[in-house]
Amino acid sequence: MATLSSSSFSAEPVLSIVWGCQEINQSVFDRWNQGFVFSTDEPFALVQYEGGPCSIIAPIQAHIFKNMYKDFGDSWQKVTAGEADELLAVSLAEILCRCAGEGGSARLVVPESDPPSEGAEDGAQDGPGCRHSPGREASPGEGGRSPEERPAGLPSKRRRIEPAGFHSTLRLLELSTEAEVADFFRKNLPSYRAESGVLAFLYSLIQTKVGKRRG
Repeated sequence: MATLSSSSFSAEPVLSIVWGCQEINQSVFDRWNQGFVFSTDEPFALVQYEGGPCSIIAPIQAHIFKNMYKDFGDSWQKVTAGEADELLAVSLAEILCRCAGEGGSARLVVPESDPPSEGAEDGAQDGPGCRHSPGREASPGEGGRSPEERPAGLPSKRRRIEPAGFHSTLRLLELSTEAEVADFFRKNLPSYRAESGVLAFLYSLIQTKVGKRRG
């Protein structure tokens, strides 16, 4: 059974692990401010707007490929958008439950409501490799693409969200079975495809690991 707890969640340990500080640079946070979005050219290929979140996106993409080949075999090229969404939900659940371990609970960090935004910001997809990390500022010209080089079909604007505003909305949802976790992702996939979906999942992985150690 799922239990929602707002009092047991503290952002400080997560902020320390991910960002290394309490004062998060807005421009660095902006690069991580994206959801799990599929390409318009390949319905099962996740896109990355800027340098940074490839460390989260790449393993999820690998799980999507694994499940796609397992479920569709040689017909994988005919995967529809709806089937790609199902692959994403199942892959997110698999990874989170693997972190929880046998008999452990998955701890999902979810925003209670939409965080306040500050207008919109251009997004650009990163080139091959990932040379940025959330702990430092990228130098001009290091990774990423200009808006003019963005692949056709990708959104040109993303909301700018303040780190403090985003973290103030986070709550903890604890689920005990992989079926529950997969069902949660199916029902709430739009939240993970929207801004900060990647960060919400990263925080969920950390909270699940921390909870496993304490258990």
